[in-house]
Amino acid sequence: EHPAGGAGPAPFRRAAPTPRLNAMAALADPTASSGSCLVPGVALLIPQLIADPKWGEEEIAPPGPREYSDMCREVYEEFGDDRAQKAAELAAMEGGERMLYMNFKSHAIFGEEQRGKLFEVIRLANPSVVCLSEALVPVALATHAGQLCELSTLVEDPENRIEQPYMAGSQVFATKKLGQYGGSPKVMQGAEGGWFEEFIKLGFQWVVFLSPTLCPYGRNWGNCMVMKHKPDEVRCGHLKRLQYKKVWDASESRCYVGARYGDHITVSVHLDDVPAGEVRTAQAEELGQIVSAWRSEGSGSDGGEAEAAEPAETPAAAAEGEGEAEAA
Repeated sequence: EHPAGGAGPAPFRRAAPTPRLNAMAALADPTASSGSCLVPGVALLIPQLIADPKWGEEEIAPPGPREYSDMCREVYEEFGDDRAQKAAELAAMEGGERMLYMNFKSHAIFGEEQRGKLFEVIRLANPSVVCLSEALVPVALATHAGQLCELSTLVEDPENRIEQPYMAGSQVFATKKLGQYGGSPKVMQGAEGGWFEEFIKLGFQWVVFLSPTLCPYGRNWGNCMVMKHKPDEVRCGHLKRLQYKKVWDASESRCYVGARYGDHITVSVHLDDVPAGEVRTAQAEELGQIVSAWRSEGSGSDGGEAEAAEPAETPAAAAEGEGEAEAA
């Protein structure tokens, strides 16, 4: 919140529980059932600048739709390149098992150094659940979208590769990427990138992934949850409201992935970030209804994709694209 009479961007650092935590961590709900493997505990939010050093140099003019980027820049300026150490300090806090949420710049997965940072932060934070939004995942996982999969069964899958563009919903986006990659899709075979293997080494066993119904960035781009413990139930689905992205000349919808442990439900989602916020608000309200209905049902099926409603486009929407766009 803005201080009384204040102007400009909100002071994210002061809004955190303590100065030490900044805006990177929040305590989980201590009132939830003790039977859950997730709470009480700590949720770690890692800014996406971990994959892109230029965030620390770029001047971003507040206020506006890029407040998250401003927050990332503040964190970067305070901690510099010591992000891995900060993750280690946060992981050392007392509490239950942890959940880590990360918006990792999707195409950074191709870079050996950047990919190494991703897994190093996960190792240091030592969470039980990793939520990746806007993630670029192996095609082998994308072909099992909406299903709870055991990581070990995907290692030898013939589709164990990360590819971009892959079945992109925007020809503009596909053309841009092909131009960047010399005319052919960029492909990283499983043996080279080790996406499944790295998670297995860190003690993870289960994964669920879903790509939005309308996705300019490809069928292997979306929301992902990687878990050490098998959940009692997983549910995935698509949100109804979508947005036309002028920069990609295509509409984009949103999806969610969720897991239930006992009576504790965790849902990972990336809502739209259009400046007006109307679509994002509608998506958030719908997601709240979905989670409330799920909770009221109690124990359900043992996993699988929820029945998806057809997304409804917002009239006269003309927002700039995001995800792979400059304002990701």
